[in-house]
Amino acid sequence: MDLHLQSDWHRALGQFVEIRLIGQTLRTGVVEAVMPDNSILWISADGPFPREMVERADGKQVFARYSWNPPPGSSLPPLSPKLPLLTHEFSAAKVLARPEDLPAAAR
Repeated sequence: MDLHLQSDWHRALGQFVEIRLIGQTLRTGVVEAVMPDNSILWISADGPFPREMVERADGKQVFARYSWNPPPGSSLPPLSPKLPLLTHEFSAAKVLARPEDLPAAAR
């Protein structure tokens, strides 16, 4: 699986990532939360591994796959980067908006 350095930790929210320090993988898992200033993130608990806080100040780096790369163990073809993707950035209010609330171009 090709992983890429993710300097903006907010983009890793909800993604499967590797946490690395000086090239060594310390932990893998799904990013559960990120501080607004990108200084800290939390990896969700997984099996015997508890929820873990990761601090940028310690020199740790986050590596994530691009959204168009298939997930590990998937037999699905990669998504096209040209297609719009539904991400965590969409709120329920935007998804469930009434037609009259949408801009004219979107109706």
